[in-house]
Order: sequence, then structure tokens, then C-alpha cells
Amino acid sequence: LNKAVRDMAQARRVPWRPLLAARRSLALPLCATRRRSPPCMTRWLRATRWQARGACRALALAAAKMAIARGWDMKIDEPARQFFYMPLMHSENLSDQDRCVRLFLTRMPATGANNLLHARAHRAVIRQFGRVPTRNAALSRPTNPGEQTFLEQGGYGAMVRGLQEA
Repeated sequence: LNKAVRDMAQARRVPWRPLLAARRSLALPLCATRRRSPPCMTRWLRATRWQARGACRALALAAAKMAIARGWDMKIDEPARQFFYMPLMHSENLSDQDRCVRLFLTRMPATGANNLLHARAHRAVIRQFGRVPTRNAALSRPTNPGEQTFLEQGGYGAMVRGLQEA
């Protein structure tokens, strides 16, 4: 399995060591005791946030959905709870985006205002394009004219500013 992870990483031109570390560390939160599961999952999601590309992104999304379904997010204080919802925010699936906005709105009322703004901005981008245009070059996919216009007019930053002004 380690060789498969390394081969996949080389094919995608990404460092394979973080992918391997993420695969290995997934066993920790999944096998942790009930009492320790939420803190372990929070640390794991925090650690994989910076490497959330390709397989790591898929692992983080699956782990976050499992943790939320088990209620682990509600066993952690609000500021750390955001790490359970970040993989949903960075998904290119509209239902994940809708769920993320609901979670920030209902489960982080005291400290989630800034994250809620960004969750709404991500959702607006996915609603408009069905994907994140700023990822096109990294994923070797073509940029269509609407996406190009969006990027030229300030992209995601302009979307956030527009939501702040509304």
C-alpha cells in the first residue's frame, strides 16, 4: 500500500510523504477510544488541512463526515470545531457546501462568523461554476470563459467582499 501511495503521488506530482503520513494517521482517529476520539480527529484534521490535495482531501472529507455523523464535533469547543467543517467547505460538491454553511450557522454561533462568511463564499462559487476555478491550473483542467471572467474580476476575494457588503 505504501508503494501505491508513492506511485499515485508521483503520478500527480505531489510529495508522497505527506500522503503516506495522512493514510497512516487515519487509523489513529478511527481506532481511538470513544473518550479520545474527538481530540484525535481534531488534531488529524488540523494536521492534514495544509496538505488537503487529492487523496488527502478525500481522506479528510471522509473522516470529517464520519466524525460529524458520530457527533464528535460537538464534543470539542467551538474554535477547534471548525476543523471538522473545513473539508466540507473545500469540497466541490454543492450538498457538502450547503451542509457546511448549516453546520457553521447552527453549531458555531459564538465563534463561527468569519468561517460562515467564507463557507457562503465557497458555496456561491460552487453554485455558479460547479467547481473552484482557482484550482483549474493545479488540476490540469481547462478554464471556461465564465471562469476566466470571474478570475479576472478578483475571483474568490471579490466574492467574499461582495458578501461582506450585502
